Amino acid sequence: MELNPTTRQSTSKPIDFGAPETLYHTKSHKLRSAQKSQPTYPLPHTKLVGIPTIEGMEFIDTEKIIRCEGLQKCTLIITTEKSDIISSYNIGKFVTLLEESGFFYCHRSHLINLRFVKKYTREGYIFFSANSKPVPLARRKKCAFLNQIRHL
Repeated sequence: MELNPTTRQSTSKPIDFGAPETLYHTKSHKLRSAQKSQPTYPLPHTKLVGIPTIEGMEFIDTEKIIRCEGLQKCTLIITTEKSDIISSYNIGKFVTLLEESGFFYCHRSHLINLRFVKKYTREGYIFFSANSKPVPLARRKKCAFLNQIRHL
């Protein structure tokens, strides 16, 4: 018998390899039952954030972080404790971690804590104290910044 395109279609039969859903379902069921057996405890410190550094991990209260500044592929974290921390995370990772804690992404390389803002100038700079380094505010984010400052 010679195979040509017309006979090939008529001779091919679908092959049933079993139902993979049942295999997946039993594995996920085992995982769910293992997860249920472990007790869950609420964490007493929900405001701590883990920051990877050269030495290891540092855990800092989010209320003590003044601002984060992106430095190429690292991030400089300025805190109230006068100890600046350099993290291996980029600024984008901190945006996702800290935006829910009252932080504002004011510039492509600056994430600020709105609780520490002391002054905003018309030129588009934000100050945290009289002798602090000015942080630029992007023109496109000016309205969002002013709305969030008003609602604090």
